[in-house]
Amino acid sequence: MLGLRELAGDDELQEAIRAQLSHTLGSDESGRGVTRQATLTSLLAKRQKLLSLHYEDRISADAFGDEEARLTRQIESLRAEEAEVEAESARQDELAERFSDVAALLREIDVEAVWKAGTAAERRVLVEELVEAVIVFPDHLEVQAVGAPPINVTLAEVGLRESGMRICVSERGLEPLRPCGH
Repeated sequence: MLGLRELAGDDELQEAIRAQLSHTLGSDESGRGVTRQATLTSLLAKRQKLLSLHYEDRISADAFGDEEARLTRQIESLRAEEAEVEAESARQDELAERFSDVAALLREIDVEAVWKAGTAAERRVLVEELVEAVIVFPDHLEVQAVGAPPINVTLAEVGLRESGMRICVSERGLEPLRPCGH
């Protein structure tokens, strides 16, 4: 079974995680940004034409007010959407940077020494902070690390399956998986 140090040094795995993060967080915003900008430019031009019509007395004050309010709402909506996209992009950049920082830390830290030196409570905190979920299937485990795609691990890789052995899972939380009857 690979340890955290090996996983941290696995460039292929890191690229796969980055690709997954990019795919999950990056939605298909590339074309939408251009469309949003073109729509905004069009709405601003329409509002300018509307103002010209009003100055030329070719449209009533009421009609001008109604149409100007409608165009302004649309413009504000597009600008708010753009601000949300920019905030999400900044969040994605921050997440990618944090992922790189964690990968670098895992390459340098002696996880086994930290684990051996930690108390049971400290180990539990480490697991709770690093592992979002562990799903037990008849033939494998699916480990969901925080902020990463799930990893499939065979029961044999973690020493849980010998011939004829059944697995018991505690209902109380992070109790260790163990063979039933032991």
